[in-house]
Amino acid sequence: MKVSRNDSDFALKRGMNRLLLLPLMLVLLLPFAFSQTLPDDEARKFVTANCRADQNSAASTSCANVEIRSYNSNRNIRAYWLINITNTTGTIQSAFFVWNESGVGNADNSLSVQFYWDKSGFDSSTMNWNNQKCGTAVDLTAGTCNTTLLKEFNLSSLAANMQQVVNFTDAAKWEKEKGDGIFSIMARMNDEDFDGTNRESHPHAIGEPKNAAPMLNLTVLIDATKPIVNTTFNTSTPRNIDVLNFTGNISDETGLLSANWTINLSTGKVFMNYTISGTSAQVSNATSLYGLKGGAVLNFTLYATDTSNNVKQNSTLLTVTDALPPVVNASFNTSTPKIYDIINFTGNITDETGLLSANWTVNLSTGTLKINYSVSGAAATLSNSTFLPAAGVINFTLFATDTSNNVRQNSTLLTVSDNLRPAINGTLNATSAVLGSVINSSFNITDETGLLSGSIIVNLSTGKVFMNYSLSGTSATISNTTSVNCAPCVLNFTGLATDTSNNVKQNSTIIFVADSTRPIANSSFNLSAPKKGDIINFSANVTDDFSLHSANWTINMTNGKLYVNYTFDPLTAKATVSNSTAIVGGRGNVYNFSLRACDAFGNCNQNDTLITVANTPPSCTAGALNNTSPKTNDAINQTGCGYSDADGDARQPSSFSWYRNNALIAGQNAQTLNLSTAGNGDKGDTINGSEQPYDGFDYGNWVNVSMYALVQNSTPTTPVIANASGQAYNTNQVINWASSDADGDQILYTVHFNGPSFSTPDQNFTTTMAADGTYFLNVSAADGTGNSTNSSAWNITLDTTSPFTALSFNSSAPR
Repeated sequence: MKVSRNDSDFALKRGMNRLLLLPLMLVLLLPFAFSQTLPDDEARKFVTANCRADQNSAASTSCANVEIRSYNSNRNIRAYWLINITNTTGTIQSAFFVWNESGVGNADNSLSVQFYWDKSGFDSSTMNWNNQKCGTAVDLTAGTCNTTLLKEFNLSSLAANMQQVVNFTDAAKWEKEKGDGIFSIMARMNDEDFDGTNRESHPHAIGEPKNAAPMLNLTVLIDATKPIVNTTFNTSTPRNIDVLNFTGNISDETGLLSANWTINLSTGKVFMNYTISGTSAQVSNATSLYGLKGGAVLNFTLYATDTSNNVKQNSTLLTVTDALPPVVNASFNTSTPKIYDIINFTGNITDETGLLSANWTVNLSTGTLKINYSVSGAAATLSNSTFLPAAGVINFTLFATDTSNNVRQNSTLLTVSDNLRPAINGTLNATSAVLGSVINSSFNITDETGLLSGSIIVNLSTGKVFMNYSLSGTSATISNTTSVNCAPCVLNFTGLATDTSNNVKQNSTIIFVADSTRPIANSSFNLSAPKKGDIINFSANVTDDFSLHSANWTINMTNGKLYVNYTFDPLTAKATVSNSTAIVGGRGNVYNFSLRACDAFGNCNQNDTLITVANTPPSCTAGALNNTSPKTNDAINQTGCGYSDADGDARQPSSFSWYRNNALIAGQNAQTLNLSTAGNGDKGDTINGSEQPYDGFDYGNWVNVSMYALVQNSTPTTPVIANASGQAYNTNQVINWASSDADGDQILYTVHFNGPSFSTPDQNFTTTMAADGTYFLNVSAADGTGNSTNSSAWNITLDTTSPFTALSFNSSAPR
């Protein structure tokens, strides 16, 4: 809303002298011009402001100043109003200009202005202030015209043609329920004349009756925009076993005041109230849906109120899914049933939504019993009974299904007492036995309920033997093997069976044992792997519990069988039998030494030992060396030993070894030894060899060669003169030669040059030729052991004479 000035009527009636003041007034009025830009929001209602000069004049959308004049004096009082109302709470700002045109007045002259606000407008029949009705007025306080904004000021302080600005500011609460529309503002002024007499002056427009009241119609802007309310839930398909979390996000362009969650549950409404502020807020909560009826529709409504009392709600309907199984309880006429009892069982089931079916499942020893029911409503009772034919654990399970197919079960385990003993039957593999017999005992056990343990007890000469077994199930077989250690004697085989209820049953069998213990025969040999030609000694210790009768050695050899028989005195219970024999068969032959011993009761025992003839390694006579005086870099061979083999095995490649000064030469395993290899032998070393024959199965003993080799000295190589022989030079030359020694001996050279000689370890010398002529050179190399070599003939010529040149001319006086 913008307030501007339009005083065309005033200018025409007051003359040009008033026009001169217009620029100044417009300049002063500019700070109080007010523009209100309304938001583009359909929720905000507004009415365009308009102004009129009096109650009867036509409205104008151009609001200028409205003149309020005191008719008893030449004082013009001009009033301008600036109203700024924001939403439902506004600030009333009245900018009031006072202009003393003449500047005349006394010190007591004053003016009071009162403002009235009325939505219903003024009574057109009369302009009497006292008759105005304010019953529907939107007042600053309680809605009565008696309360006004009052401002008094002294006119005498105003200079001529000057103006005073009087501001009124107050906060007004505009109630939304009053609605919006055009509101009238009326000003009433009282001034005091020069003589101090009060006169009532009515505001009016220039040229209008004194009782004409200027009016200013205002736009009242009321906040009608409701808050924005959005809600979220942790699930859109809640179940009656869930906890539902719900959150509301609220915002308002002006300001929030309060919020409320209202939830319609089957148990009643739930209210959650919140005091909020600002332009945005979040309200969250949670509620348990446990036990609600399936299919129930819940209404979650969030109300939000702003500071203008605008209310917005957001409602969400959620249907509760039934996921809660029925409640199942079972009862029985006894908790300790026995075999052959009749047990009565009853089930009570309930469901918050509705029951559909039920089932009793009873696991008996004879099978599974199932009893089905169709049920309805929210509760049912199901009863039945059954006969208990056997002991054991019976599982009574009651299943209940509701109309949403949720299933709940209740299981009860009852143990039926067992007072029946197991059944046990025993068998033996023999009805009679002898000393040393093996008795196999077996017992078959059954029980209608369940087995716990079993035992076999045997009475032997050494005492009782107990064999215990842990069992399960309703049938079992327990077995054992017992060696009879007495003769003659009576043995008692007893089987015991215990079921899971500790009921015990036994079964006993008696057997007579005769003497049947065989003698004990243990043999021993001096050789376990004899070779051809060995003598093997064999011996046996024979014992019996009562009396020995005889013994016999039977030997299966390559050249036939050998029998050695022995007879004992009846009182003999222990004896030793021994003998020996030569091994005549070769490698691989098998000899069976069998000893049979019998007692006086005809019980015999046999002990067999198989002995295989082992391989006889080959043997060799000493071989020789092909060279007993080798030099460094020579090769020595072993000629091979004289091979023989007792088993007639063919000769296979032997192993060889070499010794340097009686120390083994590592890595030299060939039949040939190369002395040129470092470490194999040097001048002055003694070399010996050894050979180990092989027959393809075993190696024989190492046999050393019958001789030693002594590495001899090697003569140095012939010196080779590097300079060319027969050359002529005009100066002495350096002569070079080369020679080496395989043994590494120091070489001493003897140089013969044109007769005289000298010795040097060097391989060069410088000639000492003094006169022209041919000189001869010979170099010999010696290693200090008396061995030497000489170079081939060599010569050199010294020629220092310059050539002679003879010149001849065809004329001595050339022209």
